[in-house]
Amino acid sequence: MILRKLAESIRQQNWFTVLVEILIVVIGIFVGLQVDDWNRTRIQLSEESEYLTRLSDDLNESIEGTKFDIAWMSKSATLGNQVARSLETCSLADEQKNDFAAGLYRIGKVVPFYLVRGTIDELKSTGKLATLSNSTLKRKINDAIQEYEAHRDIALDLRGRMAPQISYIDSRVGTRILGPSSVLDEVGFDQLIGDFDELCKDRQLLLAVTAATNYSWNQIERSMAVLKIVEELQTVLSSPLAL
Repeated sequence: MILRKLAESIRQQNWFTVLVEILIVVIGIFVGLQVDDWNRTRIQLSEESEYLTRLSDDLNESIEGTKFDIAWMSKSATLGNQVARSLETCSLADEQKNDFAAGLYRIGKVVPFYLVRGTIDELKSTGKLATLSNSTLKRKINDAIQEYEAHRDIALDLRGRMAPQISYIDSRVGTRILGPSSVLDEVGFDQLIGDFDELCKDRQLLLAVTAATNYSWNQIERSMAVLKIVEELQTVLSSPLAL
């Protein structure tokens, strides 16, 4: 309709009408483009908001899981220190026997940082990470990924270094487990297979326990470092300016 009127006005050399109709066409196109841009932006922000909500849920799960793991590993490493002290002094009071057994059972049982990566991996694989509107948030996400991957590599190295120590400990003292159990289960002194008086004379056992415990503390330190980065990311994500 507009184009037909425009053509008719040009034939009639009605330049004022031509100008008005051109302006109408231009304004219509401009408004249409603006509406299209606004609609794309609205969809993008809605999609980004959904991603950030999912990411926040993943981070909460990661933080809570890792705090639990750090607490458990710290208790295990503390028990490991007590085992080493008992072996070094060749003394074990009755009230320390169950802790001694638990320390030997738990020694070397460490876990890497617990990171739920579903949303982060999806953001990376789809290219959405690069399009996030908050530059600080993007930087914090990349920092968290780099710290986690560095921690994962160190954790694998620590496990490799710890393996010979654990193998030697297992060759010198065992634990009777009479049914299904997990690393969270505690054991008693009566479940140990080994004679304490003989064990405390074995210097290699003392060194193995000390080394494995030290590696456990190293693992805990790395987990705490990654936890700090992830908590900082969650703080930025929780900010009203995240979007």
